[in-house]
Amino acid sequence: MHAHGLAAEGRLPTRLSIAIVDNAAKAFDATPILPKAGDDMVRVSSWKVVADGSNQGRSGYQQQPYLGTEETGHANYPTDQLVDTIRTRAGAGWQVMVHANGDAAIEQVVGAYEKALDGLDPADLRHRIEHCSIPTDDHLARMARVGVSPSFLMNHVYFWGRAFRDRILGPARAGRLDPVASARRHGLRPTFHSDYNVTDVDPLLSVQTAVTRTMRDGGEVLNPAECDTVEDAMRAITIDAAWQTRSDDTIGSIEVGKYADLVVLDADPRFYAVTKRIHHGLHGSVGDGGPLGDDAPDDCGAAVARVHVRGRGRREPGGAARRLRAHAQRKVQCSECASHAQLMHGEHTHALVTRLSERGGEAGVLRRQTGALCLKPR
Repeated sequence: MHAHGLAAEGRLPTRLSIAIVDNAAKAFDATPILPKAGDDMVRVSSWKVVADGSNQGRSGYQQQPYLGTEETGHANYPTDQLVDTIRTRAGAGWQVMVHANGDAAIEQVVGAYEKALDGLDPADLRHRIEHCSIPTDDHLARMARVGVSPSFLMNHVYFWGRAFRDRILGPARAGRLDPVASARRHGLRPTFHSDYNVTDVDPLLSVQTAVTRTMRDGGEVLNPAECDTVEDAMRAITIDAAWQTRSDDTIGSIEVGKYADLVVLDADPRFYAVTKRIHHGLHGSVGDGGPLGDDAPDDCGAAVARVHVRGRGRREPGGAARRLRAHAQRKVQCSECASHAQLMHGEHTHALVTRLSERGGEAGVLRRQTGALCLKPR
């Protein structure tokens, strides 16, 4: 694949986890590619089935009509075919991800998983429903029983929440949009994604949306009972995302043996995710195991990046700040270095350095000081 060539040349800016779309099954089955083929930069990881359309496009498959219409959208697969596809691909070792937006589509897909996985070897394939936009409590409970997790397009709430509530779905269905708190209550590990180019790749906005459920149009909150905590929302774009894609053995946290992928933020999301936008990028760079920010004051303790990796900082246009995307080709080698920072993995981006370990009994925070990265105790 072309992506492997880019990775070999050092020109691939992110790790790729690739899904095979079921529509291309005939052509793909003629190749020798097996599940999890590839390497830690480019890997074929899952089999994707698209069960319905989009709710904002009124093609998502609904149990009740869209507001002001008699239309309920449509299913893309007869149920028997969906069951057979899931059983065949899961039986061959594929992680199956099924796109489902409408509540009728989610009902069809959950039922299909229940039938398809019954009697199969319970391999840890971590099947999921992509979008899973407006599930009921019954759907979430059944997903937990069958071992299928949701990945929410979280910024649906921000960009389309008001439109869903007032013009497309109505208050009751819109209130179920991306129900993170309910999913956790049922013991699920939800993750967030962008569905680019439906929304921009902005995992930190997904975190803010999950925590506040604020709608862009009008600034109201859509069903505050579904608000997430900052810590859990950060896990949804990081370690839980790594778990859901079966990558948590190599990424998702700074641990010995895992890659030291990282991005430095300009504020600590634990304190600011509710009140301000957090951005990637801060003065400094990552070098061969050197400190983060060569111009940092000697007494600021900026040794967070001493993780024995070769990082590749990239200068951003219009300023000295660099986005520290060190998708390291080497792994963390010692527990002392792993303790200097906590690193988590984000969907379509690199891991986010969100907090520092406690040093000397005081929690460190990321902040700017004299134009450099400073990690002095708060």
